[in-house]
Amino acid sequence: MVAVVLWQHWTDLRFRAPDPGTLKLLLFPGFLLLLLLALAVLSGLPSSSVMVLLGINTLLVGFSEETMFRGILFRALRGRLGIWSAILVTTVAFGSVHILNGFGTGDFGAAFLQAITAGASGLLLIAILLRTGSLWAAIIFHALWDWATFLVVVGAKVHPSPDFAEAAVATPPGMLAQVLLPLGMVLPGFFYGLWLLRNIHKETAPGDRKPDINK
Repeated sequence: MVAVVLWQHWTDLRFRAPDPGTLKLLLFPGFLLLLLLALAVLSGLPSSSVMVLLGINTLLVGFSEETMFRGILFRALRGRLGIWSAILVTTVAFGSVHILNGFGTGDFGAAFLQAITAGASGLLLIAILLRTGSLWAAIIFHALWDWATFLVVVGAKVHPSPDFAEAAVATPPGMLAQVLLPLGMVLPGFFYGLWLLRNIHKETAPGDRKPDINK
């Protein structure tokens, strides 16, 4: 994928530093990330080697998925569709591919829920791209969010809490632990992303060609 980007000279994917003054827009997503990291600490962190391995994995995932979806796919769609159509198609496509995880796990219910949460996160990520003008900002946040999420999941398995185990047994399937908690983690970011994009249709999005005033 990187080789194709370099070969085709796709310089409009926004591999650049955030625009001046836009990093403050990441304060709320950063706060959500800190909450998730705090949950990881409370769940019990895995060994340092596992944490490093997860960090490398999520960095590669963040880079590849952001380059493919918020980079190549969104830019291709943006050349043919209106801004909101390109945003929605990119977000739905990003969420939908996570349903394929059901073929590996055999649990399509969990994969469908993952698709919904991934789509919600995808809207925040595309808002970060459009408001900072930087794909790197979306890549780094994506990688850190996935890393913190895996720390929570792996830490809970390595250091199971008796109270949490009892609650999980008592909770009916499809309720708090399986549905509400994952949604509760991503919905604040989803609504913040909508807020960031509230006037995007009235503006020239980063990477768009500015209108020729001489025509």
